[in-house]
Amino acid sequence: MRVYAYRVQQRGPRALEEVLRRINDLPLADRHFLGARSMRLEIAREQNGLWFADFAAPRNGHGPGTMAVNQPMSEIALAAGALFGEDTGFVYDPHSRYLVLQYNHTGPRDSGISKYLAAADLTFGGLGPALAGVPDINRCGFSIGAVLKPDAYARLRQWGIYKSVEMEISVPGALNADLAAGRSLGSVLAAPLPDGVETITIGFTARPGNEGRLGGRGVEGVLNDLQQLGMAVKSAVVKGKPSEEDRMDSVNLVSDRVSGDANVTLGHGLRFVREDRWAALAEKLQRWADDRVLP
Repeated sequence: MRVYAYRVQQRGPRALEEVLRRINDLPLADRHFLGARSMRLEIAREQNGLWFADFAAPRNGHGPGTMAVNQPMSEIALAAGALFGEDTGFVYDPHSRYLVLQYNHTGPRDSGISKYLAAADLTFGGLGPALAGVPDINRCGFSIGAVLKPDAYARLRQWGIYKSVEMEISVPGALNADLAAGRSLGSVLAAPLPDGVETITIGFTARPGNEGRLGGRGVEGVLNDLQQLGMAVKSAVVKGKPSEEDRMDSVNLVSDRVSGDANVTLGHGLRFVREDRWAALAEKLQRWADDRVLP
């Protein structure tokens, strides 16, 4: 099971654990904040200071079937109104604000979960304190940003010169993340695109010569947006160096993310049991904390 580390920042007036608790207190039918046939929180639970959650979403399109060595593929009988579902779990530490999320190729992902929590936060009443020039989207829900390995962070902090940024982004994933209007990458993605676009490739390169460099504040804004987009970022490489006398260096914002594999055994029904997934996520969070992988 592939897992990724994130850092949570509160935007609205409620902490993440409070939002989870309030959603969990609702009947299942009332937990759909993005439409009746969309994602919902299946269950949330606090244990030993950590919060565990499982999110589920209906599987759209062609569903799986059942087969055996000596039997042909056949449909799985579903009750009236039932759908195939995909679920994704996470563990969250309110003290450090680090979150470890299970990756699910077809189920709920980071940007969708972030959008769902923001919708729930709004439903529970209002926005955070109003600030001049801050869009409403930044006053509810949570920023769930990807975490880079300490070495990558250290190298980026040393750079005084940025030379280029090249990225490839899943357009549906980026739009679902609802980046704030006016932010660097958000303004690019807000531009009209031809129908059928699946990915968009963007590159920023400084003019040639020793004096050529990209504005640091603009690059840092792009990097921040990319971290918020999480799994919607297919590739992203930033190049720079501390000074003109130094050699060019590069950081890959995808391969340099804090991620890993967690061992989980398939249970009856060929599914990862929820409690086993949660235990594996908690173990990975603790190990990364002990190894000082989480800065």
